[in-house]
Amino acid sequence: MNDSEALPWLAPTWQQLSHRWEQLPHGLLITGPPAVGKSALALDLARLLLCHQPEQKGGCRQCAACQLFDSSIHPDFHVLAPETLSAPDSSSLYKHAQRYWTSKKSSAARKPSQVIGVDAIRTLAETLTSTATQNGRKLSVIANAEDLNHNAGNALLKLLEEPTPDTHLVLVSAQPYLLPATIRSRCIRLDCTAPTTQQTLDWLCTRHNIDLDFHNGMTKSGLGPLELERVITEGRMQALTGLVSPSGAGGNALASPQEFVSTCAELGLKRALTVVQNLALMELRWHAQKGALQSAPATRFRFANRDMAMKTFYDIGRILRHPAGTVDEQLFLEDIFADLQGQQIL
Repeated sequence: MNDSEALPWLAPTWQQLSHRWEQLPHGLLITGPPAVGKSALALDLARLLLCHQPEQKGGCRQCAACQLFDSSIHPDFHVLAPETLSAPDSSSLYKHAQRYWTSKKSSAARKPSQVIGVDAIRTLAETLTSTATQNGRKLSVIANAEDLNHNAGNALLKLLEEPTPDTHLVLVSAQPYLLPATIRSRCIRLDCTAPTTQQTLDWLCTRHNIDLDFHNGMTKSGLGPLELERVITEGRMQALTGLVSPSGAGGNALASPQEFVSTCAELGLKRALTVVQNLALMELRWHAQKGALQSAPATRFRFANRDMAMKTFYDIGRILRHPAGTVDEQLFLEDIFADLQGQQIL
């Protein structure tokens, strides 16, 4: 069974891939919203391409190549990713990627890198010039490809322009617009469709017991299904509910700046910022459409005004894109709280 088979919304995308895997281009760009399973799809494709006895449905999982792959030691499979990789669908990629992480090789303590650097691309390029040791193919998955720094992007471009025989580069990105146009133009793009709200709910309900409050919070969170499952397994459902639906059972996260900061910390800063950014986006959409609406939705958050919603949306986007800055997290969250009135329109 492929890893992506557990994610039914990926079935159409996998069917596209598996029907033409023997004609796969040198460069492939897999895109889609965060936490929908793009990495699982890339791993399934890699296993299929490297398998000694491939089937249309995927790798056999029995041959020597599949055994090496599943043990994360296949010599012809390479994964590049930021050292801060924490995507909920990337646990297998994490194991494969560690061989390229300098923080794992160095005895000196340092913070994990948030970008994919040029040294990793150069090491990959040298590796891909060698002869494949298994079935003749070599394959590299570059996860979170939007995190390539400028020099790494230039080095990758050379790899795409001068491919070695029987080599495939699979880029995975939730933000492909951040990749240089020169890289995007040299890859065939494959889009993973996000599941509908009902698909996400049905999938989660088959795996977990979730209550109505969490369901309501889920629909407004903007989080992908795999991230929502991570919220559940980490026991953070109440924090998500309190942030998205302050009048619900999760408590009122908007009662005070202290409560707001505490709830965001409990949920996880990056995750909480993603949720609040989605709330700001919902607010902006409401302002854009309110002339056509008879009344305001019962669950709409009230920002101080449309400009404050716009400010929150862009401020959070800047922090999420460049988290390495010297921003005081508590002050930043308190500033966001000031843009919220902490009430719902009833």
